[in-house]
Amino acid sequence: MKQFFCVAAILVSLVSVARATEVNVCKSGLPLPYAVTVKDCDKGPCSFPRDSLVVWNITFDAPHDLDTFEPKVLATALGLDIDYPLNESEGCKELVDDECPLEEGQRVIYATTMEIKKSFPTINVGIEMTLYTPDEDGNSVGFTCFQIDCKVTE
Repeated sequence: MKQFFCVAAILVSLVSVARATEVNVCKSGLPLPYAVTVKDCDKGPCSFPRDSLVVWNITFDAPHDLDTFEPKVLATALGLDIDYPLNESEGCKELVDDECPLEEGQRVIYATTMEIKKSFPTINVGIEMTLYTPDEDGNSVGFTCFQIDCKVTE
């Protein structure tokens, strides 16, 4: 019976990875998350319709014991880098079927949304999402990052 559950867990993991969105490594060189899934997008450039919510699922392994983590999004358009606020800045509040604190190596799914406002122009945008955690001195340190190209559409 135990073997059945192990095989089932492996199959579920493989299916979720097979459906993951292709993303790029960030300029920072931080490691990619285990998997990233952007709803309705297999690979960039992803189309983000104006007046919608983009749904992101980021699967990652905790690099060490984590009490908290914070996502930050950098949007690059027309040569400008802009910090893009998410609906929730505390990552632990958006974990799927888990909660903080996390143990080192624990694999979790972080699910968040990003609002694409009706007023946004229809342009190409580079999105870079980094997950940060405080170090022992209270400084924010990135532990995983991905980049994907997108287009804001009608």
